[in-house]
Amino acid sequence: MPIRRPFCGHQIIQGFAFLVCAGLLLCLAGSLSAQDWHWTGLANDGLWHSPGNWDNGGTVPPTNAATVNLDPANGWFVITILPGEVENCTTADANPQTYGMIYGPEFGAGLNIYGTLNWDWYLAPVQDDPTHPSILNLYSGSSVSGYGIALGDTWWYSGGPYVTMNVYSNAFAGISYMYWGGHVNLYGGILSITNGLTAETVGAVSDATRSMNLTGGELILPSA
Repeated sequence: MPIRRPFCGHQIIQGFAFLVCAGLLLCLAGSLSAQDWHWTGLANDGLWHSPGNWDNGGTVPPTNAATVNLDPANGWFVITILPGEVENCTTADANPQTYGMIYGPEFGAGLNIYGTLNWDWYLAPVQDDPTHPSILNLYSGSSVSGYGIALGDTWWYSGGPYVTMNVYSNAFAGISYMYWGGHVNLYGGILSITNGLTAETVGAVSDATRSMNLTGGELILPSA
């Protein structure tokens, strides 16, 4: 956000009025672009691309959505991105920590990806009930990318490590960082982590809550 400086006494009224109007327009534009979207499931088809499954006026999260929240709603626990579908939670904003955040799938929800999902900051699945884990499925031909995945462990919440990420053949996940608190099953495909893997033991997160199962896929880690 630009630094706003006080006006000096000699500045003319017209200039002040212009800048005030410009500031109001910028605030309005920010309020329109930097918004949160929540899954509602009200379209009753479980599909990401159906406008009726979202709040915020019943629109699919746009490219410049600030955050997307994926929680069970109205009996719909599984959200699906279809083959050939491309969904973006990205923005041209200079600070990716402000935009492009996907909270979920959370608290028992599932996300089935057959197409493409891109985000700026983090995809953050969490669940605090080990009997009903949150599930992230990357099926054949799917692709996901973003700065990071906080899999059952995030910097703000370490109480929900009961998450499973399944990667199947010909699927690709490309990220810079992973917070690793849950289970990863690489049945095929590629999980590429280019810069770092955080394996902390804090809160409910421990070595007992996480695993990395390679039975046919490829795990790429940074050299360090």
